Amino acid sequence: MRGTLDLFLEDIRTARRSVMSIVMLVGLVVIPMLFTWFNVLASWNPFDNTSQLKVAVASEDTGYESDLLPMPINVGDQVLNQLRANDQLDWVVTTPDEAVEGTKSGEYYAAIVLPENFSDDMMTFYTDGSEPAGLSLYTNEKKNALAPKITDQGAEGVSAQVAETFTRTVGHVSFDLVAGLSDFMSQGDTKAVLDRIQARADGVQSQLDMGARTARSLAGLVETTVPLMESAENIVGAANLELPEVQSTSLNVSTDALQQSLDATKASYDVVRQRIDALFDDASASRADRVATLNTLADQVDGTIAQYQNLHGHVEALPIPAADKEKALSRIEDAIANERALHSRLEAAANAPEPTKPDLSGIDAAKESIDGISTSGLRESISALQDSLGRVGQDLDTINAPVTIDSSSLTDAQTAVQNLAASLQNKANEFGDLKKDIDSAVESGDLKKLADLIGSDPDALASAIAAPVDIDREAVFPVTSFGAGMTPMYTALALWVGALLTAVSVRTDVVNKDKYGPIQRYFGRFGIFAAVGLVQSTMLILGLIFFVRIEPAHPFLMLLAGWLSSVVFMLIAYTFVVSFANAGKALAVLMLVIQVSSAGGAYPLQVLPQWFQNISPWLPVTYTIRAFRAAIAGTYHGDFWLSLFCLLLFVLPMLALGVLLHKPLEKFTNGWVETLEKTKLM
Repeated sequence: MRGTLDLFLEDIRTARRSVMSIVMLVGLVVIPMLFTWFNVLASWNPFDNTSQLKVAVASEDTGYESDLLPMPINVGDQVLNQLRANDQLDWVVTTPDEAVEGTKSGEYYAAIVLPENFSDDMMTFYTDGSEPAGLSLYTNEKKNALAPKITDQGAEGVSAQVAETFTRTVGHVSFDLVAGLSDFMSQGDTKAVLDRIQARADGVQSQLDMGARTARSLAGLVETTVPLMESAENIVGAANLELPEVQSTSLNVSTDALQQSLDATKASYDVVRQRIDALFDDASASRADRVATLNTLADQVDGTIAQYQNLHGHVEALPIPAADKEKALSRIEDAIANERALHSRLEAAANAPEPTKPDLSGIDAAKESIDGISTSGLRESISALQDSLGRVGQDLDTINAPVTIDSSSLTDAQTAVQNLAASLQNKANEFGDLKKDIDSAVESGDLKKLADLIGSDPDALASAIAAPVDIDREAVFPVTSFGAGMTPMYTALALWVGALLTAVSVRTDVVNKDKYGPIQRYFGRFGIFAAVGLVQSTMLILGLIFFVRIEPAHPFLMLLAGWLSSVVFMLIAYTFVVSFANAGKALAVLMLVIQVSSAGGAYPLQVLPQWFQNISPWLPVTYTIRAFRAAIAGTYHGDFWLSLFCLLLFVLPMLALGVLLHKPLEKFTNGWVETLEKTKLM
């Protein structure tokens, strides 16, 4: 022990006598200190400066407009306006081409482009099969490793901001509307208004029922045409040469009459829609104007009735079996009755105290069905039969040949009219359900309950629904900044680098070997290493506390962790060099490289490859980082002391290598050194 202390004191005296030694030792102390300070300050809070990252944003959005919402809306422009006021990133509003090109050139870290259908996707989110509104993000990953991750978060923030703003706006409008409806229902004349709405819904339902009955009657008429045409073959045999002229004339009459009926029905729908739309869209129209228009429509219905009556006469004159004729005439009479009922309702609407516009949403479907009948080949099929019968008159030799009639077009026409009847009936049923819903809403007072739930501030409830969860962040072990959180890694690496530099700069062999024994030489020369390490760690830690101001939870524990870590690292580097000479220095550098990634200082070990996770417990820097974290952020169940205990375990193999195995390794090491010296290069 005496010899060990003497060697240490002699090293101190030798260092004091040489200016170069003092300069070198000061450098060994300062370099690790500056390494840590500068890195911690550089990473102090980089995410507060993301406003300096230029991110281009552009919109190709063409906007959205619909019949339900006749006002153009451009969500893309609203997003750009919001980003202009956002300081999380340096948003640069530009064109799509310039945004992408600027990202490629490095002018921008990233670019966000809103597509053409952005507004359309946002405003039709409620439809079946709709896709979420998307945006395109272009990132320049060559420019910086971390910047793409930050810009990705920025893009996700834009997406979240758009969704929240859209939800808040829609919710505000909806709740405001509900509150307004509740106020309206609480007024004195609301009952009268709802009564009129119910009456009009009932009237529209009746009209649609009547239209469905008319369509079913027309389908019956088409159905009777099939047996009419099939009876032509029998008439050929009975009427002989008089058949072509008589039957052709009858077919002309029935074909023209049927087409006139379809055209008249279609025209009546067009006139009803156009006139009623014009009448009730004109806010300045007087009651007299509305009455006059409704009377005019009633007269037009009279014209339609006349056409059906004309068709009735034509069918009555056809030479067809009595049963088929009675069936056809019955269908036409039903159609006439339905038209008369429509005439009566128009007159009743004209004579009502307060005429209101009916819902004509079923008119388009009715027109399309009638067009389908007109173009289904019905007229062409009957004309083909007429031509066939004409050729019979020219060729008496084939008068008794069988007559083939294609009735498929008539069957298709019948199906189309039946579909029209079903469509009109469905619309009538929907209006019946609407009337029931109005009755139920008035009786239940649901709007009043909903308005009470909304309260006096719809905007507040809309905002709450847009962002229903408010995260209350509370750090369990808080640190001053991101840089303070990175301090354990930078400090541990600096102490290891300091130990490595000391092992490279300070001689490990003793000149007066005969004066000291092997153990005295080992521990005596290590004294100068330990002294340098203690000064390194003390200056480094005090600078972090008072200059960098990382504000550790336990300053003394941080100093203690620095002292022990520095001594252990010095012992490892010193022992490597003592045992393996220059190869030991390379071994210390190799451990530095491994520990940069495997100690878990920057990334959680769980996200690293499995090999790094497996080797981490066998590295001393791992436990130094854990001890520093406990000292800076706070201890938990003795984790600080457990980390120091694990760190001190690395002393045992180093002592075994430096003391017990020194003699066996000395011959090998000397031979290694002599071989390198003979190269005159190393």
